[in-house]
Amino acid sequence: MISVEKGLEIAEDLCKRRGLRLTKHRREVFSCLLASDHPLKAYDIIDLLRTKGENLSPATMYRTLDFLQESGLIHKVSCINAFMPCTCEHTDQSSMLFVCSSCQNVKEIDDKPLYEMMRARFLELGISAENTAIEMQGLCLKCQQKMRQWVFFGPAIADICPILWQNNKECTPMSQTILAIPSNLPGGLDAEKSGHFGHCEIYTLATIENGAVLSVQTLEAVPHTEGGCLVAVQHLASHGVTALAAGGMGMRPLMGFQELGIAVYRSSEEVTVREVVDAFCKGTLPLFSTDNACKGHH
Repeated sequence: MISVEKGLEIAEDLCKRRGLRLTKHRREVFSCLLASDHPLKAYDIIDLLRTKGENLSPATMYRTLDFLQESGLIHKVSCINAFMPCTCEHTDQSSMLFVCSSCQNVKEIDDKPLYEMMRARFLELGISAENTAIEMQGLCLKCQQKMRQWVFFGPAIADICPILWQNNKECTPMSQTILAIPSNLPGGLDAEKSGHFGHCEIYTLATIENGAVLSVQTLEAVPHTEGGCLVAVQHLASHGVTALAAGGMGMRPLMGFQELGIAVYRSSEEVTVREVVDAFCKGTLPLFSTDNACKGHH
């Protein structure tokens, strides 16, 4: 991570060489990203600048971010809709980013041979990439110590790095987790799990510590009305849920859980809530990936 001063010096030099202007707004926005230890969303930057007495409209903010991105000074992390400063030297706007789906920290990977190998593989498959940024999702090393599993989303990564995949499939149990399982009435460990996250009748909440169930309670589901599954996401988050195991889920709620730092696991074969909890404690539930998301809105 470079200092704000060094980052601005690099930006000034780059803009001067390209005949571009690093205006006051561009400097301020870039400074916010340089000073942050995690990617920032556009409205996060607006709020930060407001505390400094600067009021940028959303339109101005997005124009500024577009300039910084096109100049190669920042990257957009599409999967979390946030922005971060570029930490590697590029001759174009290509990048490889690893995004932790739990804490949402992002690591830029400076490995041009690996990047070119992946692009070549895409071409072999007849894929014409419109975006030269490659994003990988999984759990960072710190979150591996809290979660229990770590996977890269996307089979291509497992093909390229099979040793890395195998060595990191099992992780240390986290100290305490409140696991939510969509359930059929009346809920509880002996109830059947519900296959529909957004339309379940009730949630079973299991508090788990070091692989042992400490307590079990039920939580009434909210009506599936205006706002859809995102209402249920906020409902669970407000009750302290830190992980969820579901059989089916749409992309919107999956991204909503990831944005709130709630880990989502996929329960496909288990029938009862007890079986889901047992599988979670044993570490056999895989993380829910974007490939598993339903086209509907479960």
